[in-house]
Amino acid sequence: MMNFSLPLLDRTLLRRAGFRARATVRDTDFVVARVADAAPSSWLFFDGEETVDTSKGTPVIIPGAAFFVDEAWPFRDGAAAQAQANRLNTFAPGRGDLWRALAVRTLAEV
Repeated sequence: MMNFSLPLLDRTLLRRAGFRARATVRDTDFVVARVADAAPSSWLFFDGEETVDTSKGTPVIIPGAAFFVDEAWPFRDGAAAQAQANRLNTFAPGRGDLWRALAVRTLAEV
């Protein structure tokens, strides 16, 4: 398995050095999430980390996830968040609920 950090390799290098290079999630941001009934907020949020498993031939992405929106990887626009969700859904088939882009402000309304 290979571990990748998205969107910047620099983020992985900083984490290995002990730094948390994460942008603050704002109410104007978008996040990538999927439904998870057992999670505290009923959502699992994509945290920007992923592992690529190639042991069975076809690459499968195993996304990193967080229980809380403030631990999610923020996107400044919905199109970028949806593109990431689509990529995760393409390379992580058969994993239940699909990843989707959500506006942070809509999560506060729930």
